[in-house]
Amino acid sequence: MKRTNRQIGLVALGLAAAASGCVSVKAPERINYQSHAEVADPSQVPPTESHEHARQKLAEAYSEIRYLRGKVRDLEDDKRELKDERDHYKRRCDD
Repeated sequence: MKRTNRQIGLVALGLAAAASGCVSVKAPERINYQSHAEVADPSQVPPTESHEHARQKLAEAYSEIRYLRGKVRDLEDDKRELKDERDHYKRRCDD
């Protein structure tokens, strides 16, 4: 019972704060979800023979995406290591 009263009190407090203008909630004008991703061109999608064939092609595509994301992670790690090594040598030359 106490928990319910507390919850009602918190809701009432929140409504009072919102009504008095203490709380300002504004939705973003635009939401960018994976802005780097390109929209697939439907004319580039190969035709499929059946639903099962489409599922197989989709599974292959997801497998390739996982592989490529792994490669990107590996390359980012290599890049970070090379930058660290470069910075090490720069500091060594500056000393």
